[in-house]
Amino acid sequence: MRKIKQIEKEAQITEDKVWYDRHQCLMEKVYPKELKENPKSKKSGYIKGGIKAAKEMEKEYGKKNLGPYSEMEWGMLNGRLETLRWVLGEDWGMLDT
Repeated sequence: MRKIKQIEKEAQITEDKVWYDRHQCLMEKVYPKELKENPKSKKSGYIKGGIKAAKEMEKEYGKKNLGPYSEMEWGMLNGRLETLRWVLGEDWGMLDT
């Protein structure tokens, strides 16, 4: 059996990878427009915080280990996150990042 600390660590790594990939998609499609139209809005502050967090993850995991993922890999990653969270007591379907 695996120890809870080991499961929690893997859940965090997987959550980080899911968050990073979602963030990168938003950086391509949504955030540039938001930053251009409302550079001083509260939302742009969150975006800038996200950019900083993404850079920290790149340092921690290495950019090449953070995607992009194929559809199959993306499905496996989300399934892994859901399963690890379920083992830790969350409900099925909990994929918030």
